[in-house]
This record gives sequence, C-alpha cells and structure tokens, in this order.
Amino acid sequence: MTVDDVKDILGISGTGQDARITTLLPLTKDFVIDYCNNKFLDEDGDEVLPSGIKLAIADLIGLQINRPVGISSEKLGDYSVSYYLEGSNLPPEIQKRLSTYKKVRTA
Repeated sequence: MTVDDVKDILGISGTGQDARITTLLPLTKDFVIDYCNNKFLDEDGDEVLPSGIKLAIADLIGLQINRPVGISSEKLGDYSVSYYLEGSNLPPEIQKRLSTYKKVRTA
C-alpha cells in the first residue's frame, strides 16, 4: 500500500498531506496487523493486504488527518458531532470491516 493508494481511496489530490500520510501509513498498517493478529502473508511469505484491510487503513488515516485533536464532542444548536480520540474505540464501521480478518490469539 502506498501514499498514492491512500490518497486515491480518500479522494485527496495535491501533495499537501503527503508527508503526514507517509508518517501515518506504516503506523496505521502496524496497528491493523496487530489488531487483527494477522500478518496477511501468502503461502510464499509475501505480504498481501486484502482490499477490506486497505480500506480500513485508509479510513483510519483519514480520521487522523481530518479530525480536530482534543475534541471529544461538539454541539452547535441541534447539530452534534463526536470525534474519536487517541485511545478510544475504533469507529464501528472500521471495527466491523476489521473483524472479518481477525485471528484468535493463542497463548
């Protein structure tokens, strides 16, 4: 998975976010691999990320890029928004996508 892959999935054009995506991509990929307890290796030992995992990685990077830091919720009149913060649970749609690829941890 490359920076260009992430930008294509998120609909980002230009190079303004390239440095941030470059930093976030390996961190997010490592997080997803650890969360799923799955190294996504084929029979030859090469890494092969399923499309659902690529989408989850891009979505998680998008959350990091687009969310205000330090705000847990915001209400303006009848309009209310909640943001996911460091250490909080994953958004349900990403959790659901990743659950398909999770492997049971053995002791």
